[in-house]
Amino acid sequence: MAKLTNSISIGQHFASIRDPAGIVYPYDITEFFVGGTPRNEARRWSGDFEGRPRLALQFKLFLERDQLSDASLDKRVGCTRHFFRFLDERRDLPAVSDLADLTEVHGSQLKRWLGDRKITSSDVYKNIKKFVVDGRKLVGLPRLIWPARDPDRPSEVPEPDYVGIQRLSMALRKEAREVSAMFREGERLANDGRDPRVGDDRAAAWSKPRNHAWLVHELTTETIPFKSELSVYNATGLLYSSKGIVSGPSYLPPTMSPRGSEGYVGKLRWFFPGLYDTAIYFWLVALHTGWNLATLAGIDVSRKETWREVHPHAPDRVLMHAWKERADRHQQAICNPNAEFHPPSIIEKLVQRTAPLRRTLIRRLEALREQHTQKPSPTLAREINKLEEGTKSPWLFVSLGKGGEIGWFSSIKTVSALNTFIRAVALKHDLISDHPYLGTISTSQARDAWINYAHITTGEAVMAQYAANHRNSRSLRYYLARHRYQRSSESQVRELQTYAFSEIQEGRLDPTRLRILIETGRFTQEQADLLSDIRNRTRLNMGCLAPYEPPKGVDPDHAKGELCRVQRCTGCSHGIVFEDSMQRLATTLADLHHERSTRPLAAWKGTSLEDEERSISATLRQFDPERVRLVYHARKRALQAGEVMVFDVYPAY
Repeated sequence: MAKLTNSISIGQHFASIRDPAGIVYPYDITEFFVGGTPRNEARRWSGDFEGRPRLALQFKLFLERDQLSDASLDKRVGCTRHFFRFLDERRDLPAVSDLADLTEVHGSQLKRWLGDRKITSSDVYKNIKKFVVDGRKLVGLPRLIWPARDPDRPSEVPEPDYVGIQRLSMALRKEAREVSAMFREGERLANDGRDPRVGDDRAAAWSKPRNHAWLVHELTTETIPFKSELSVYNATGLLYSSKGIVSGPSYLPPTMSPRGSEGYVGKLRWFFPGLYDTAIYFWLVALHTGWNLATLAGIDVSRKETWREVHPHAPDRVLMHAWKERADRHQQAICNPNAEFHPPSIIEKLVQRTAPLRRTLIRRLEALREQHTQKPSPTLAREINKLEEGTKSPWLFVSLGKGGEIGWFSSIKTVSALNTFIRAVALKHDLISDHPYLGTISTSQARDAWINYAHITTGEAVMAQYAANHRNSRSLRYYLARHRYQRSSESQVRELQTYAFSEIQEGRLDPTRLRILIETGRFTQEQADLLSDIRNRTRLNMGCLAPYEPPKGVDPDHAKGELCRVQRCTGCSHGIVFEDSMQRLATTLADLHHERSTRPLAAWKGTSLEDEERSISATLRQFDPERVRLVYHARKRALQAGEVMVFDVYPAY
């Protein structure tokens, strides 16, 4: 049990935070001891609050208990600021100097206070309550019964505009070609230029863009000197010239300011991408793979084998890999390695183009490691971890605002920049008026669109699950555009009601007839004759609406005019299940399971036998489970005893 003292020193104003890597570093929480003002926080400020030293000390103990990422720490601190403001404003409640003074009334009033101030995120109340509950436990106080937080409202996934996304991809390709032209311009200028630092007429030499390009290329062959290091190379003329400023490349991607063509950093863009240049390639990969920011940031290009390999069954394709840390699993995408704008080509091009940037990071990383070996410190350890992340990232760029510093896209602090950029691309290419969806597109929506497309085109939740790389289909509810499926469901219900009441008026309500009406819109006398004649049953003892016209997905090699050869009826839109179909379906399922146990996995996966097993299992769920179990196990015992043989063991495909 932690104990509090009345004496609080200045040193206690710092919490010892453990990051996910286990590195402990000091974090200043003075504002909670002495009071919070805008001077303590450079970002948006919601109001000052008074200091509460004993409560702040308990907050410190709470922070020091867990390993916290930067994002989690920021969230806890931000939520606790709201808590302190609440305590200041509600003077009508019992005064609070530490957690022991809180009552159950404070909990209900806190929820109301947050609602009155339109602080709608349930995370705020959840984090404050967590501090109160866990903080009281840390100091040995009894648990308070505070109200539960409001349930999370599933985020509304906008219905994807696939034509808009295709046009957006074309616009990004156009921007990517502009970047390639910018790099070619830099190479051409460098080839035509010379060293402006030597010769008789240096002033004139410094006024030529081609000489600036030559010098930048010369200085950045191996690593990138920072702006502050130019004087060492007698190259401060890259910042300006005696006859005025020499500009860098004229091309500016959407949202990039004119500084992207100015000074030393602007000239670096002749050879290396800036933030928004790299954003073009990032979005091309995102739209092609359906990966979100966290997954794309997890691509590790430190070695080729860590991010790509030849597909084991298709040598003309590659498997691209990334590590999604939050899900703690690998993500994969199958790609064409030769197409210009497919992910492997884009990343390969970026890795080659940014090689000097990566070498610069590696050089800095080695220097920091040496410093840390001689004099360990948490600050150095965190910087080392950060640089290690950068050396693995394919998304390196030259930072315009930091004199040649090297940045990269991470999963935490680049969301806003990427979202702003892609909307600006849509605006520049006049896409938003025709496709309003693009006006609010974000990094998460590329993934949403991919998953919804897989679900719509296949009609299979399992295919959408595979496209999403989810362990199960339960997560799909957070990605599918619910409004679209609600409209579809409502339409189907209305159609069912229409046909059902029509059948009731005719004095009948046959489920089989009703299903055919809903699926085809009509029920002919020929269909009635087929269904009533037991001789027209298939090998699974099911009825068939079109025995001579099976769908291509069921019998890809069907010859016109012949009877369906495959008769995988449970997976066919023409199949009709009767009450007496259960016996044959259950025995066939037992046959399939027996056959599966005799085959190598590679000889089973992807065949018609596997598809039939899945569809029969789904069909049998509509029958009494106990009856199905008895028939299934009776057939299974007979097969194991050798009393019967499997009827059909050859897959159709």
